[in-house]
Amino acid sequence: MTHSSITSGSDFTAQRLFGAEDPDGLRHVEFLDRGRIERERRHEAAARFALGAYVVARLVDRWRESDSPADHEAFDWQLQAVRRHVGDLPQDRADVAHLQGILGALTGEGGPSAVRTAVMAFTDFLEQDDRVIEALATLRLAASLHDDPLSAAEFAELALHAGSLYRQSAAWDRVARGARRTLPPAAR
Repeated sequence: MTHSSITSGSDFTAQRLFGAEDPDGLRHVEFLDRGRIERERRHEAAARFALGAYVVARLVDRWRESDSPADHEAFDWQLQAVRRHVGDLPQDRADVAHLQGILGALTGEGGPSAVRTAVMAFTDFLEQDDRVIEALATLRLAASLHDDPLSAAEFAELALHAGSLYRQSAAWDRVARGARRTLPPAAR
């Protein structure tokens, strides 16, 4: 194995870290699971926050995938619906402030970098709030907002963060799988 094969930037992708997204699968299901659990516990406010995070994550997906004028029209309609939902949540909570920050980044001038920064801030908040599974979901979302290939520094930062979150969630099989994904193909 040569040094250049280890540092080949073309291998530094979000898909390499997290695997391919299932095009037919439900994305961001972690938030729906949290909402269901909170509803079963009769914590209606917490269930509404989880649903708010879900609809904001889906909106980021829509924004990322919008190419045509029809897509932009659908995004605008979805944005208004999400703003209403998030606006109906108690505004004195930190998680709502993060959701509002993501919405602001989606409609601001900062582009993908601003959205990625807002999503990463939400990831850090979720991690500090011990909602590690949801933090992994938002880290995956933030990684999808990078252009492929990622720089070596971006790849390493995301890989270390993901490994830490997998470790905290005691998902040791995912830690091992994620570590193998960071290796060059010849070393796997």
